[in-house]
Amino acid sequence: MTYASSKVADCSIIVVPQLNNAAVEAEKNALPNGQPQKQSARLFCFDLMRVFAIYMVVQTHSSGRLMERNISFANWTENAEKENWFNHTSICRADVPLFMMVSGYFLFPVKNAVVFFKRRFSRVLIPFAVWSLLYALLFYIAGIYDLPTTLLNIPKMLVIYLPESLHLWFIYSLLGIYLYAPILSPWVQSTSQRMMELYLTLWSCSLTLPYLNYFFPHLFLSVDLPVLHYFSGNIGYFIMSSYLKRFHSHHKTLHCVLVGLGMTLLGYSLTVAGWLLIPRPGPEVPFYTFVIWQILTPNVVLMAVGLFIFIRAVNWGDASTSPIHWLVSDVANKCYGIYLSHVLVIWLSYMVAIDMVAITFFLKLPLYSVTIFASTYLMCKLISYLPKSNYIIG
Repeated sequence: MTYASSKVADCSIIVVPQLNNAAVEAEKNALPNGQPQKQSARLFCFDLMRVFAIYMVVQTHSSGRLMERNISFANWTENAEKENWFNHTSICRADVPLFMMVSGYFLFPVKNAVVFFKRRFSRVLIPFAVWSLLYALLFYIAGIYDLPTTLLNIPKMLVIYLPESLHLWFIYSLLGIYLYAPILSPWVQSTSQRMMELYLTLWSCSLTLPYLNYFFPHLFLSVDLPVLHYFSGNIGYFIMSSYLKRFHSHHKTLHCVLVGLGMTLLGYSLTVAGWLLIPRPGPEVPFYTFVIWQILTPNVVLMAVGLFIFIRAVNWGDASTSPIHWLVSDVANKCYGIYLSHVLVIWLSYMVAIDMVAITFFLKLPLYSVTIFASTYLMCKLISYLPKSNYIIG
C-alpha cells in the first residue's frame, strides 16, 4: 500500500503529498529490533498528530466562546472557573504549531514547483474560498455587516482574514510558506546538520522577543529585532520537523518517548506558571493575545515539539485492521474540513443553547468541546458523500 492510495495523502492541514523515497528511508529501522517499521503504524502516528491537533483547535475556540457566554470577563483575573479553563486549554496552544510540523515533515523536497503549486494550492485554495465566502455571507445574514461592507470584505479576504473568522489566519500563513517552499527546499535537503541547527538556534532566540517586548517595552520599543527578522516566524516549525526527519530518523526509543513527554510537560508547566506569575492584562485586552499564549514563544514551542517527538516515538504497532485506526484515519482525512467549518458549528450551537446547560463549568468545558468536535466531524462526514466534496472540505 502506498501513501498515495489513501485520501490522507491529500491532507496535511493539511495537505500531505505522496510519500517519497526520502521519507520512507527516514523512517526505516525505526523499531528497536532494527527492522523497518510497518507503514500502517508509521502513518498512524501522523494521523494521530492531526487528530490531536484538530481537536485542540476546536477546544481552544469552543471553550473560548463558552467562557464569553458563561462568565463575565469583568472579573476574569479572579474567577476560579477562568483558572480551570486556562489550565484545561493551555496545552491546546500547541494545536496549529503541531499542524505546521506535520506539514513540514512532508513538505520537502519540492522537485517540480509547477506540480507542487498545482497540487497544494488547488486542494487548499478552493475549500478556503468556499468557506471564506460562506462566512462573509453569514456575517451579512446575522446583521454583523451591512451589504456594502460585505461586498467590500469579499475582495479583502484575498489578502487578510476577517475579524469574525480569525481561525482562518493559519491558511494565509500556510499559503505563504507554500510560496516559499520551492526556494527553501534545496537548502533543507542539502544543508548540513550543523547549519540547520544554527538556524534553529537563532530561531529559538527569536522566540524570546515576545517576552522581551512585554517586560521591556521601552527598551525594545515593542518591535522585533531586525537582526533576527529572517530567522523568525512560523516557518521555524516546518524546518524543525524537517530537521527531525533528516537527522533523527531512529526515533522509536524509550529515550525519545521520555524526551518528548518531558518537553511537553515542561512547556505546559511554563505556560501555567506564566499565567499565575506574569501580571495579566485587564478585561479590555483579549485573553488570547496574552504573551504566554502566543505560538512563537519558548513554552508553546516546547509543547508542540514535545508532542511531535512523543507521538512519533511511541510504537503504535500494526493497527491497520482496528476500528480505532479506521476512525483516526477518517478524522485525519477530514481535518481540513473540520478546521474550516468548526466555527460555524459553534455558532449553530448558540441557537440551541447547548453551551448554557446547567452543569458545573468544570464538566461543561470538555463536554461542550467534545460535542462541537464530534458534530463538526459528522457534518464533514456527510458532506464527503456529496459529489465534488473535495471542493468543500478538501
